[in-house]
Amino acid sequence: MEYALNICNSLHDDHMKTVSMLEDLEAALKRIGRNNPPAADDADVNKMLDDLVAVMDIEITSHFRFEEEHLFPRAEQMGGGHMLMILRDEHDTIRPLAARIAELIEVPRENGFDAETWAKLYDLGLELAERETFHIQKEEMAFIPMLSQIIDPSDDEALTKTFLSFK
Repeated sequence: MEYALNICNSLHDDHMKTVSMLEDLEAALKRIGRNNPPAADDADVNKMLDDLVAVMDIEITSHFRFEEEHLFPRAEQMGGGHMLMILRDEHDTIRPLAARIAELIEVPRENGFDAETWAKLYDLGLELAERETFHIQKEEMAFIPMLSQIIDPSDDEALTKTFLSFK
């Protein structure tokens, strides 16, 4: 998808990176299974988990914060209050979920996952993939198209620079 505004394209690109990571997570979890923790030296799983933490850190810190501080207020002024309430609630649900996953990933780095920790990570990982993907779908279908209508093209460059400075 290509938008007329750079800020919309930047948000979309961020979303696609996050969705790709979540698809990788979901596929890996389903391949490994809930009751079969991966070996501590499984390089593919370790890289995927490191990538997950990095992508979600960007998503739940800079991306969410930018939207909440710079885009949601503009959308509220244009009457997008109900949708923004839903998106904010989802941000508030996803943040602690992603933080909990990051904690679970950091604990067993040297010795690998025990069955209980892996099962928790498995459950929370699938929940995160579902919630965050659904959240992104809402933003892609409604929020970003709305931004295309409410952001003045003369503000686009400054907003895009601000967004990139959040990373």
